[in-house]
Amino acid sequence: MEEQKKHGTGLSLRFVIVVMFILAAAISVQLLNNMRKTSESYEGLRRATENYIICQDDAYKIRETNSYLGERARNFVISGSIDEIAAFYEELETTRTRDRALEELRSRTADKQSLMHLELAIQLSSRLTTMQQHAMRLAAEGYGIDLSVCPAGFRDLWLTKAEFSQSPEEQLAAAREQLFSIDYRMLENQLDVRTQLSKTQFMTEMQKKQLEVAGQHDRLLKNQRSLVTALMAVLIFVLIFVLALVVYPVSAMIKGIRAGTPLKDHGSVEIQFLAHAYNHVFHQMQEANKKLSYEAAHDPLTGLYNRSSFELLQKQHRDRGFALLLIDVDKFKHINDTYGHDMGDKVLIRVARVLQDSFREADKVCRIGGDEFCVIMLDAASSVKDTIREKVAAVEKALRTPENGIPPVTLSVGVAFTDAQKDGESLYKNADRALYKVKEGGRNGCEFDS
Repeated sequence: MEEQKKHGTGLSLRFVIVVMFILAAAISVQLLNNMRKTSESYEGLRRATENYIICQDDAYKIRETNSYLGERARNFVISGSIDEIAAFYEELETTRTRDRALEELRSRTADKQSLMHLELAIQLSSRLTTMQQHAMRLAAEGYGIDLSVCPAGFRDLWLTKAEFSQSPEEQLAAAREQLFSIDYRMLENQLDVRTQLSKTQFMTEMQKKQLEVAGQHDRLLKNQRSLVTALMAVLIFVLIFVLALVVYPVSAMIKGIRAGTPLKDHGSVEIQFLAHAYNHVFHQMQEANKKLSYEAAHDPLTGLYNRSSFELLQKQHRDRGFALLLIDVDKFKHINDTYGHDMGDKVLIRVARVLQDSFREADKVCRIGGDEFCVIMLDAASSVKDTIREKVAAVEKALRTPENGIPPVTLSVGVAFTDAQKDGESLYKNADRALYKVKEGGRNGCEFDS
């Protein structure tokens, strides 16, 4: 490190990194701006395409609506069905597909040529609708239809005196003549032509927009390729410098690792990262050691202290005085044989939980064998036999009640006290002798070593 400072290598590298960072940031800003413009270009093209599709659809709706209204009118003058009048006015006054399409077309185009064709189409459409309504009104007179059941707009239509004076046959013939005449067909054809011209003009506008966007998009893509190339060159240059030179010292980290202590969180970003990584692993190892220590001292099934811990606890609390309860689950083999080992495990877990809940936190509950448990009751002398009997009775009562499908069990308990320990015999042997008395007496009980 000192040698690097003398030659100024560290300062030079930092300078290069700062310059490269500024350059990369400037290129990135330009690249992002270019991407934004490209996105806007795409959006403009999308809107133009969407506008074209909608205009095409609206032009089609105008044509189809006029055809629909004409069909309803012709069907009525031929059949006299009042349902055709209802359908005609439902479209004309309520659905208004044609009017809505025309309004949308007006709002979506600003081209004078397109608007001219559109206005002419509107005029032709209005003339056709007037002819259709007049013919239907004349036919209604000819069929003698009660106008009170017709839409209000239809009732308000008027006929000339001459048309009223005609016979029903003449009125029907005149109505049919209007809707099947050459003039009517010519109007329909003119409307189709104007609608088609509008569609063609929309397409022309769309093509112009596409060409404009395509040219802009091509320029943006070329610029973007240049920016990406420049950014890659900067990154490669920085990478070469980072790989070629050692930027920051690691001597403090080595000392910390050798000392077996967590590393201090200081220095460069790289050093901090390594320190964090090391500290993370360091703490994980500490946690793993704690876990291993716990697993070494506890039974994996019940979470109670295991036999090794039991032996250690006896030695630790020898001078303090305690009562030792040895506990066996009665007929546990029968439970395994009858219900299976999974149920046997559940029984053991339940017994462990009930024992922990029934004794003090200071008392140590252990599992020392398959179905063998023990409790070290700290600061308990032989004078508390009645208390122990009550606790054992409470445990027995809880275990005799089935729970979540777990069968009831009973316990055999042998108890010995350090203050009544026989000379030359271990406390465990004394408690085991008391436990043997319970088993000889038929199990399910609690006996004390006398």
